[in-house]
Amino acid sequence: MPTSASWVAATVQLIVAESAVPGPASAIVLQRLADVLFVQALRSMSMHVEGKPSRLAALSDRPIHEALGLMHTRVGNPWTVAVLAAKVGLSRSGFAARFTDLVGEPPLQYLVRWRIARAAELLRDTEDSLARIAARVGYQGVPSFSKAFKRWRGVSPGVFRRRQTRHRPMSGELSPTRAKLSP
Repeated sequence: MPTSASWVAATVQLIVAESAVPGPASAIVLQRLADVLFVQALRSMSMHVEGKPSRLAALSDRPIHEALGLMHTRVGNPWTVAVLAAKVGLSRSGFAARFTDLVGEPPLQYLVRWRIARAAELLRDTEDSLARIAARVGYQGVPSFSKAFKRWRGVSPGVFRRRQTRHRPMSGELSPTRAKLSP
């Protein structure tokens, strides 16, 4: 089985070859190879940092990886520890302990943080109403969403949106953070 060093070396060789003889869509190919190189670097660091499991180790743990995937793809679902544990085939207490150990925080705390991060993206990138965004990220109403958002971001969703709108590039202009090729 190839080592992580051999995968990195092979990826670097592909980057050098693509750079030496660019072809159609070389920029896209190079971006994707850079992404692969980055993931390989994360992978090689993921298992242990200074003798302790790192947060990235959660991605190699099947049940925790599945739970993270569920939370990320279905952020608006009314998740509970019991429901997530059942979905990944673990007991509630076993799942909560394993998740906390590998991710570094309890499952529902992680979920709230993820919901607020996703809400911040929606506030920045869409003109959806606060009620619609609240529903999309799993809140029953604007008051509970606003309270959670302010607790995690330090400002209300409305203030956050106004600040982001002020810094948004004009039509046709790309900002460095928004000029990504990946979706």
